[in-house]
Amino acid sequence: MQLFRMVAVACLASVVVAWGYAARADPPAIADFVQAPALSNASLSPSGRYLVWVVRTGDDNAVHIRDLETGHLSIMGAGSSREHFG
Repeated sequence: MQLFRMVAVACLASVVVAWGYAARADPPAIADFVQAPALSNASLSPSGRYLVWVVRTGDDNAVHIRDLETGHLSIMGAGSSREHFG
């Protein structure tokens, strides 16, 4: 019974400490909610062999193609994210 009491007190103390740290955390900035995602447009090929997605780095985009059978990754530069296609 003594062991149970010690474990219960330790668990309660850890919850109180964690709650105190969470209360002091800075709130997220507005920019965290409005910036474009680093990964987008993920798609699986009809055969299920290839997974394709777009990676944004700064103003540049790159198309990543993963062959799910071999694990090979191909990366193709797609230009600036300020360009519009279509």
